[in-house]
This record gives sequence, C-alpha cells and structure tokens, in this order.
Amino acid sequence: MELGIVDFESFLLGRGHTGWLTGEAVMAALRVDAALVNAEVVNPNVWQVWAQSDFDQDMVPRLDTEARFIVIPYPFPGHWALGIIDRANHQMHFLDSREDQGRRCAV
Repeated sequence: MELGIVDFESFLLGRGHTGWLTGEAVMAALRVDAALVNAEVVNPNVWQVWAQSDFDQDMVPRLDTEARFIVIPYPFPGHWALGIIDRANHQMHFLDSREDQGRRCAV
C-alpha cells in the first residue's frame, strides 16, 4: 500500500477516497512507511499509560535518538489526527482527518 500526503490528510483510501482506515491499519501503514525513512512511530497508547502513572518521569516514553521524524497518531472519537515532528528542521506538522482547514497546521 502506498500512501501520499492526500491520504494522510484525510485518512481515506481508494478511488474517490471512500474507504476509512481502522486504527490497526493506520498503525501498520505508518510503521511500514517509517521503515523506509528515518522515522519512529509512537504508539498513542503510551501517552495514556504515562498519564495513568501520574506523569512519573520514569514512565516517559523513550524515543529513538537517531530518528529524524517522530510520527505520533492521535485517535479521537470519530476521526484521526497525525503529528509529525521533523527534528532536523525543528518543525511539527499536524494533519487532521477532518476536512475543516482550521484544524490543520504546520508550525
């Protein structure tokens, strides 16, 4: 499966963008894509575990210090968002599956 920026922005696949990706499919696609570039995909569940630990510093998710990109999926009720941290350029990009342009940003 090959994903382009349009697919990531909407998380819809197929001709006409009518197919919805499940959480498992999103994570699998991100991990395959990350394997092709210098990236690390953070499982969104690690943040919940960290919050449940009362933000214990020993429970902070550890990231690969060699990865250029950190990819963080955000599963919201009814839609997905994706944060991409470009460590080399000191930028964060946020892509949201909703069509509202105000919800997309590149910082």
